[in-house]
Amino acid sequence: MNRKEEGKNENRQDEFRSVVGHNGVRDGSRHGLMRRKAQHVGKVFKNLDMARQAVLEFRDNYNRYWRLEKLGFMTPLEARHRYENERLQPVAA
Repeated sequence: MNRKEEGKNENRQDEFRSVVGHNGVRDGSRHGLMRRKAQHVGKVFKNLDMARQAVLEFRDNYNRYWRLEKLGFMTPLEARHRYENERLQPVAA
């Protein structure tokens, strides 16, 4: 890879990071998971809007349907609802 190609690749990585950050996905386990899934699929997006849409779809799918052992086999959305409901319950005296 020559220097010109390396520069293009770095720009693409920066652009992807900005899309991921813009759509509410932060560094951490989900980001790493999403990156591995994207590499596994190997999909090439025609434009930035298609990449953004794919990130949004992945985030929605992850939050609604992925049952995680660390959350007691609940989806992230179910765990959030449970947490919010528990916070609203009055504490017994």
